[in-house]
Amino acid sequence: MITILVACGSGVATSTLAADEVKSVCAEYGISQYKINKCSMSELPSELQHADVVLTTNNYKGDMGKPHMSVAGFITGINEGVLRKKPGELLTDLTRK
Repeated sequence: MITILVACGSGVATSTLAADEVKSVCAEYGISQYKINKCSMSELPSELQHADVVLTTNNYKGDMGKPHMSVAGFITGINEGVLRKKPGELLTDLTRK
């Protein structure tokens, strides 16, 4: 089971949209053993300990100590097709560990 943390500015609206896309990516890549948590960017440092991977809709500067990437394209629609591949491959790799 992998725990995916999706963070956005407020931890409500865009993280929910991004989490829905992440669920779709997981289904597309055959990943069924996962849990998604959402938080705000300000909550991110305290929520990191509960996550295996972090996906953000905002830029985050700093070391998380976990695999992470921006999924802002899920919100903007820019390069969404290409973007789906990156978290898909990342999450697939994590399920193999």
